[in-house]
Amino acid sequence: MLTDPMGSFNRALEEPEGGRKTFRVAAADCSSAAAEAAAQTGGQVLSVSSRTQNGRTVCVVTVLVPGADGERPRKTTVTIRQ
Repeated sequence: MLTDPMGSFNRALEEPEGGRKTFRVAAADCSSAAAEAAAQTGGQVLSVSSRTQNGRTVCVVTVLVPGADGERPRKTTVTIRQ
């Protein structure tokens, strides 16, 4: 017999509360922040994560920026508020 460990959690989210369905966002969507960081730096996105900073959600994006005049590329970290 297979069980769904998230089944009770998912059902709890579907049950109406005061006549309305409720849900919680588990994590920030940082895809637009990653695109913004790549556009700002002209680099390639290496990693993206979300964090809470001073009570606000931020996306931390690490970008590989091409070097100028034949220099090596460098890693840069950009923090973008959501």
